[in-house]
Amino acid sequence: MFARQFTPNPNLTDMETIRNMNTVFHIIGGFTALSAGLVPMLAKKGGKVHIAAGRIFFWAMMLVSFSAAAAFFIKPYSEGRLFLMFVGIFSFYLTYTGVRIVKHKKPMEKIPFGDWLVNGIAALSGLIMLALSGWFLYGAVANLPGGNVFFGIMYAVFGVFMVRITWTDFRFHRQYGQAEPVRMAWFFTHIQRILGAYIGAVTAFFVVNVHFLPPLLVWLAPGVIGGIGIGRWVAHYRKKLGIAKVQTVRMD
Repeated sequence: MFARQFTPNPNLTDMETIRNMNTVFHIIGGFTALSAGLVPMLAKKGGKVHIAAGRIFFWAMMLVSFSAAAAFFIKPYSEGRLFLMFVGIFSFYLTYTGVRIVKHKKPMEKIPFGDWLVNGIAALSGLIMLALSGWFLYGAVANLPGGNVFFGIMYAVFGVFMVRITWTDFRFHRQYGQAEPVRMAWFFTHIQRILGAYIGAVTAFFVVNVHFLPPLLVWLAPGVIGGIGIGRWVAHYRKKLGIAKVQTVRMD
């Protein structure tokens, strides 16, 4: 079935061919991320297997994120593809910062410009998502064309998380080197961000393949359940490392 769907067809236009190729890349990236992402969770932390599988997961998530964003530009505007583009940006940011925070466990002279740039783009995306949430919800209440309660809620959820995370990172960047690093903050931030990105991949898988449940439940349930799981995982390592209170990159 997969082979028939993506076998080159001389009747396809160039844009349709590009769209199909992008879909193939997105599927490959998603499958690889779901598979490789399990390995670092089970392997020895910091070991060769953990690092190797983590790198595969990172690049697979990059492919997923960029192909999700590309899908919006390849095909004419649609509400669903616009939302998936922002979800791709959200997943990219979690993956990128989850890896970059490990670099910050060793003192650096300053935060690289690339980290500032990614932080700014993600923050702007979060603000746009909140604006879109207001637009869709207002349209639904006022019975205007384009109003949509579902997208209003989803943009609000992802927008709030994006703004909160990027603000935390902005403060970390701005105060970097001005205070003593919080013990193991990089470790817990790494866990939360990478597992958050993996939950995003799982969510996308369920959205595509589970159609017998309400869409809002399919979109939000993995995040809620995964969030509880992350909390328990953090508590496990907090106890193991003898840390009374967990702090991430936030510096209060």
